[in-house]
Amino acid sequence: MADDEKKQDYPLIGVDPGAQIKYDFEQIDDKKLIELIKSKASELLIVDVRDPDEEDGDYVGGNVKGSVNIPTFDFVEKLPEIITDKNLQAKNTVVFYCMSGKGSSVDAYKLYNKARSTLTASADKKDDKTDDEFAKIVATIKLDDKQRELLKSQKTYVLQGGFHMFLNYHKDDKTVIENFNEKYWELTKLDGKDNEGLAYYHTNNDE
Repeated sequence: MADDEKKQDYPLIGVDPGAQIKYDFEQIDDKKLIELIKSKASELLIVDVRDPDEEDGDYVGGNVKGSVNIPTFDFVEKLPEIITDKNLQAKNTVVFYCMSGKGSSVDAYKLYNKARSTLTASADKKDDKTDDEFAKIVATIKLDDKQRELLKSQKTYVLQGGFHMFLNYHKDDKTVIENFNEKYWELTKLDGKDNEGLAYYHTNNDE
């Protein structure tokens, strides 16, 4: 495939899917997430960690279909509502996303996996210290052996490119996007060698 043809696959955001960039978290791209939404929605938990404040937040104006909004500032307190028997029995894949895919969603991903590690640690490796708020909240989550195995076997990801990329490629696909409202988005012309074209940016986005 010619270089100019490759660029046509990513005209809006300027992201090269072939770029070899290493991260300390697992990512899932938009195509794979859509495949899961359409084929295994019942097994998928999608967590949107954007701020829902209508005046200052970046959640209003659209979201990935089927996602639940748990903003980062409430995330740790909400862990007992996320790591439940119902979710463990049904959800084997958890995807976190924010606007950019490299900010608050990564924080939530790491906090969730820290809780997983704590809850699935063997008895002789568990740290009984509950001096910090995170440890105190996680300590309230009581799991049996089966639930711990289900938690341990979950796959967790951060959505590559965040909702910004996802929306720009799929905003007209109502099978994967819901609550889209154009008034919260500005269509901006992108300049530069790798950023030709137009892209929607949230009016309240600060990531």
